[in-house]
Amino acid sequence: MLKWRILLSFAMLVPFVFEICSGEGVDPVELDPTDFESAVTGYGAWVDSKPYASFVEKTTDWVCLYHFLVLMIPACMDPKGGSLDSDLCCGAIKAFVQEDQGKCLCQDRVALNPAIIPFTLGSIQATKCDITFPIPEVSDPMMLPRALATSPVCQGVPRAVGFTINPQFLEGASSTDPEEFPSFRELFTPPPSGPYPTSYTAVNVTRPSESILVNDFSTPTTFQALVFYPSDKNLEKNIDPETGAVGSPVLAKDGGKFPIVEFSPGFNAAPQVYMLMMSHLASFGMVVISQESTAAISGLNDRVFPEAWADDMAFGLLYLKKEGWNSGSFLHKRVDSTRAGIAGHSYGGAMTFPAVRRAVDLGIGVRAVVALQPGCLPFGGICDLAGESDLDELQGVNYLIVSGSADLAAPPSHAEYFSSLVEPNVALKELEGVNHCLLEWDPKIWLLGTDCGIGEISPMEQAKQAQKLTGDFFRDKLVDS
Repeated sequence: MLKWRILLSFAMLVPFVFEICSGEGVDPVELDPTDFESAVTGYGAWVDSKPYASFVEKTTDWVCLYHFLVLMIPACMDPKGGSLDSDLCCGAIKAFVQEDQGKCLCQDRVALNPAIIPFTLGSIQATKCDITFPIPEVSDPMMLPRALATSPVCQGVPRAVGFTINPQFLEGASSTDPEEFPSFRELFTPPPSGPYPTSYTAVNVTRPSESILVNDFSTPTTFQALVFYPSDKNLEKNIDPETGAVGSPVLAKDGGKFPIVEFSPGFNAAPQVYMLMMSHLASFGMVVISQESTAAISGLNDRVFPEAWADDMAFGLLYLKKEGWNSGSFLHKRVDSTRAGIAGHSYGGAMTFPAVRRAVDLGIGVRAVVALQPGCLPFGGICDLAGESDLDELQGVNYLIVSGSADLAAPPSHAEYFSSLVEPNVALKELEGVNHCLLEWDPKIWLLGTDCGIGEISPMEQAKQAQKLTGDFFRDKLVDS
């Protein structure tokens, strides 16, 4: 079982290694995998070779990822099945793990990656390396990043995300047991909504061509999505009280044709953690679709994955457009694809830029884009993909790019890079004190090693600010125009 997990982890990361090694900068062959300083040099040179170099961090956590992917994996496993150099592998692991070198397992971005710790521990066992790095025992693997962060061996390491929950955000909670914490919805006070009650339904979208994105909600040719829409009755009134079944979707009778919006979740997130956002948009008279095909997938460091991600965002809008032609659809003759918007958060925010190009090429009239905390990840071609989309050629598209001053995952400098691609038709907004948590996660999830619940502004207030900004922008550009 251990060997299988190692091989699976490696298979997920091989494309990542290829993407970095095929780029510019220092040839990894010239670097010493047993010396962490080689990773510092190699990563710095690789970043400096990119057009977005001035916007991307050169912090230890990113250097650790570079060391793992570019130096340690090749040292510890030959993808062609050659013999393993145990001494070289052990040296690479020591550079990665030990306190006097990288101490990388103490870095949050490293610990939060589901492949790195199994690969590292498996390689230590396979080579019988004399390495001591205590891994805390946890009942739930998702608790491991928090356990590592608070363990004595990791004390003093700067945190990329936080682990100390601000108790003020849970004032009034009747218990200190996370399972008994109130839900996000119970704590949330929404911004003023639009005139429509809202509801949602699940739909299956057929792709024009096969995709590499496959999960529990997606096959190579189809994917599931949620569609939020203005209605004449709220979702709660559309549920059978005895069976719990949701009734057939019924669009609001008044309002004419509604603009359409695609909202993309962030990396490894699902539409379910942005439902209040999408309901808020629908309340102003928009039909909003969000793909589930990008939830819980691996391998996004291979260029084909973000390309497929952007495709599905465009395919969601194409689905709504075609449903407007479908006489059997509740959207028949009720959507206006000449007034379309695209939005997303984090990784999904970065994907809004290539998705615009794809949607326009499919005949969708994109007028407005909201990128919430878009992440310019230094690996996987994410920033390159946005920069290669020829966005300056698109006419009549307005952009709102939102960042948070306390966001360490996608800092304001990332928003500035994306803004430079679409000037002058862009508004850049930095939210003071806001970190990366715009997700509608329940408080018990905050403890798992995210930056939700830390700082001075609650996740509820952060989500409220994001909803208001997004709703106001789309209402101005799509509904009232």
